[in-house]
Amino acid sequence: MKLLVLLILVLFVAVPLMFSFLTYAFFWYETANGPHHARLREISRGRIGRLLLKGIASSCAGAVLVILFYPLGHMQRFRTAAPDPECPFPPVILVHGLYHNSSAWILYRLWLHRAGFRNVFVLDYNSFRCSFHDILERLDRLARDLASRFEGKPIVMVGHSLGGLVCRAYSERCDEVSIGAVVTIGTPHHGSKLAVLGIGRLAQSLAYRGPLIAELEREPGRRAIPALAIYSPLDNMVLPNEALHPSGSHWESRECPPMSHVAMLFHSGSARVVIDHLMRACVER
Repeated sequence: MKLLVLLILVLFVAVPLMFSFLTYAFFWYETANGPHHARLREISRGRIGRLLLKGIASSCAGAVLVILFYPLGHMQRFRTAAPDPECPFPPVILVHGLYHNSSAWILYRLWLHRAGFRNVFVLDYNSFRCSFHDILERLDRLARDLASRFEGKPIVMVGHSLGGLVCRAYSERCDEVSIGAVVTIGTPHHGSKLAVLGIGRLAQSLAYRGPLIAELEREPGRRAIPALAIYSPLDNMVLPNEALHPSGSHWESRECPPMSHVAMLFHSGSARVVIDHLMRACVER
């Protein structure tokens, strides 16, 4: 019994705390003498220390929720949805981030369904077995399948972290599938300096201004669609913070309330912004 209690404490207390303090130490090292420091001072009214503690708390809470929900990602019903041809809104594809699975979207699926988006599909992948381009190919297969099943309706995409980079690359370069809108949440549009500490080739490929990022920037998108990038001024995984801002005049960047990288998945206010963008894009078509 004592061993079980110890394991629970380690899993739900020690690991989230260690992860949060470590990543925010890197965040502060990167931010203290950079241009983002002025923004933190502005939104915290000079109380940056208190703001960082808020970020650490949100990171711990987010990590606990990830641990709790993660097993659900292996259940097929969390990855697929029964199609509803009568739904007036377009089908939605959700793409999770590095080391996560379809459980990342457990609350977003609920919020989207309540807003009327009843055809929600999750693209799942293994972060240790796939390259960036492998995930792009999987997204292409899913998008083409949905385009044939929901003929006449565009597809909208939402991606968190790495998933947003995949959605961006696909939506700007695919001419054969109609894409109505794309939203990225906490996405390293220019990579992240923390990627060098990641495990696996997929993580390493996200290096700040590395070869993958250079490839995406070198091949400008062939079309512009309604695109929104939501970012947090306290993102502890994408460093520097400026890397969260995509290139391209058709992109709108929107700052959400200060919170950690993972906490954005569980923030209803950010979800409302996402849903409003998708609805507005549908009306404007």
